[in-house]
Amino acid sequence: MRKLRTTSAELKRTILLHKGTSTLLQMRGEPYTSTCPYLSVGTYNIWNINPMWPERRDGIVDLLRVLEVVGLQEIRVDPDTQTNQLLQIKDLMGGHFPYHYYEKVQDEQVGSEEGLGILSRHPILSTMSYTFQSESGGPSHRKCIQALLEIGDGVQVNLFVTHLTYGDTEQCHHAMQLVSWMNTFDPAIPQILVGDMNSYFDFEWPMDLLTDGLNPFSTSIFNPCHDALQAHSNAATLLAPQHLFVDVWPEVHGTGTEGAPGRRWWGAPTPPPGYTFPSFEDPHRIQDASRPDRILVRYGLVVRDSGLFGASPINVNGQQVYLSDHRGVSACLQHK
Repeated sequence: MRKLRTTSAELKRTILLHKGTSTLLQMRGEPYTSTCPYLSVGTYNIWNINPMWPERRDGIVDLLRVLEVVGLQEIRVDPDTQTNQLLQIKDLMGGHFPYHYYEKVQDEQVGSEEGLGILSRHPILSTMSYTFQSESGGPSHRKCIQALLEIGDGVQVNLFVTHLTYGDTEQCHHAMQLVSWMNTFDPAIPQILVGDMNSYFDFEWPMDLLTDGLNPFSTSIFNPCHDALQAHSNAATLLAPQHLFVDVWPEVHGTGTEGAPGRRWWGAPTPPPGYTFPSFEDPHRIQDASRPDRILVRYGLVVRDSGLFGASPINVNGQQVYLSDHRGVSACLQHK
């Protein structure tokens, strides 16, 4: 499965870079504009330094202007300018995001190091990070970063940004490690978790744990996340009803109905709205459309709206170029 994913990703990348024309998926829940009267939050995988970065960067800048806070994944150092992609975006936005936080996930040569980041219009009071452990027990090359934000009138929120592994069973372990770490924060302060969860091929089990908690099937040996649950003797406490997350997209658009994600099968004829990967319509079905990019909330936040962005390509010298291989997700959140 892992080899299939790698091969599919390479083929998809080739098509995305050389695609001359495009037919966009029609979506409900188009991104709202700056009319969100509460807190507008987004998540976006910017596709690191893949070709046409300067042109893609300028398009990304335009997309992010309607948001107050955004979590970014696949941030690298631009080898042409030796500058961080997050800082490039921040500088081009002319003060729109006064505050930022960036942390490397792994140290590599310039252009290959990768990290997670936050851009915010609201003050960042403190930051932390967590390094996931692999199934074998050692550190992995995956992290989650946290920032305490002051969003006005003394109201604070904890924002978490992550990019989970695409290994199926290891993703189950990381989901349990993630909720275990996040549960150590004060539940009186609302939490927002955004990122690329790598939920491909309808492998929803790790996300189901975070949003649905425990049930007879989740604890059975037939559940792919069974071993990860067994590794946490306090799983029932970690996933108690008061600690469960709300997934913003299905919260607004429903589940299992027209225009909503629902449950699908491999090779389903039509990718329904709500899916964020790939960002382009794939008539060759190299990889089934999926919803890895998510915003999850808990502890006193009400979801007022949710949308997708980044579905439209830009024109570069007559060529249709997508800003990323992912679409972004946005949410309008109200503090209770």
